[in-house]
Amino acid sequence: MHPVLIKVFGLEIHTYGVFIAIAFLVSMSMAAWIGEKEGIKKDIIYDFAFYILIFSIIGARLLYVVIEYKYYFKYPLNIFKIWEGGLVYYGGFLGAVSASIFYIKRYEGISFFKIGDIFLTVLPLGQAIGRLGCLSAGCCYGKPCSLPWAIKFTDSASLAPLNVHLHPTEIYHMLADLIVFLILFLVVRKRKKFYGEVTVFYGILYSIVRFTVEFFRGDPRGFIGALSTSQIISVFIFTVAIIGYFVLKNRKIN
Repeated sequence: MHPVLIKVFGLEIHTYGVFIAIAFLVSMSMAAWIGEKEGIKKDIIYDFAFYILIFSIIGARLLYVVIEYKYYFKYPLNIFKIWEGGLVYYGGFLGAVSASIFYIKRYEGISFFKIGDIFLTVLPLGQAIGRLGCLSAGCCYGKPCSLPWAIKFTDSASLAPLNVHLHPTEIYHMLADLIVFLILFLVVRKRKKFYGEVTVFYGILYSIVRFTVEFFRGDPRGFIGALSTSQIISVFIFTVAIIGYFVLKNRKIN
C-alpha cells in the first residue's frame, strides 16, 4: 500500500499516523456533539478525550510489546517507534478504561457509564478510520488466500509480506466496525433505557467482530493454545458484557 504518505526535508510522514490522527479528531468531535445533547459541556469531553488518547496509546503499545517481547528485548529502542505500527487494540481499551476511572472522579454528576456510552458510540467509527492506517502500513495483515478480493503489498516499507495475495483483514475489520457504529449510533443510543447500555452492547458486538476477524489474520500476535491473545480477551469481554447488561438493566444506573 502506501506506508509513507510524504517526505519533507528528509522527514517521513507515515500514513498510519495520519489516519490515527483523523480517527481521533472525528471521534472526539462526534463525542462532543453527543455529550452536549446529554448535558455535558464540550470542554469536559475534550479534556476526557485527551486523557483517553494518552492512556490508550500507552496501553496499546505496552500490550504489543509484551506479546512481542522477544523482538523488543533485542531492539528496546524500537518500543518508541509507534508510527511504524504495533498497537494492540485491547491494550488501548484497558488503558482508556483506566483513564476513565481516574478522570471521572474529577466531576460530580457524571457517571462512568454515562461517559462510556458517549465515547463507545463513536469509538467504532474511529476504529474504522484507523483500520485504513493499518491497511496503509501493512500491519494486522491477513493469511494467504486465492480469493478474488485478496490484496497484495508491494511497498518495501510495508509490514506485511510482499507480493503475496492475502486476506484483506484490515478491510474486513473496517467494514465490521462501521456496521457496529451504525447499530450503536442509530439504534442502541436512541432506544437505550439505562446508562451503560451502549457500553455493554459495544463490548458484545466488538468482541464478536474481533474474535471472527482473528481467524483470517496472518501476522504474529501471540497465541494461547489454538486461540490468539485477542480472541481470549474477546471471550472474556463478551462474557462480562452479557453479565453487565443484565446487572445494569436491573439496577438502571443513571
